[in-house]
Amino acid sequence: MKRTLCAVLIATLLLGLFMPFANAEGYKPGTYSAQAEGLNGPVVLSVTFTEDAIESIVVTEHQETAGISDGAFEKIIPEIMANQSLNLDAVS
Repeated sequence: MKRTLCAVLIATLLLGLFMPFANAEGYKPGTYSAQAEGLNGPVVLSVTFTEDAIESIVVTEHQETAGISDGAFEKIIPEIMANQSLNLDAVS
């Protein structure tokens, strides 16, 4: 249950924080940092965009439970990068 909740929170965090940098023509190039509340405290991400791609996503800080959040980070971030989209199937 915790893994599912963590995965959903991470996907929601990414969607809510970084969609303002996407538009019909592509992305606004640059590196952006954002923070949202996780289960155990803030989760801070840094995302780098080119004009037409998500170039990198790095979790720079979090206080989530090791072994639970790590799997979600390791699964969701590569899927976002591979699909160049936040439109992913749920992970549990």
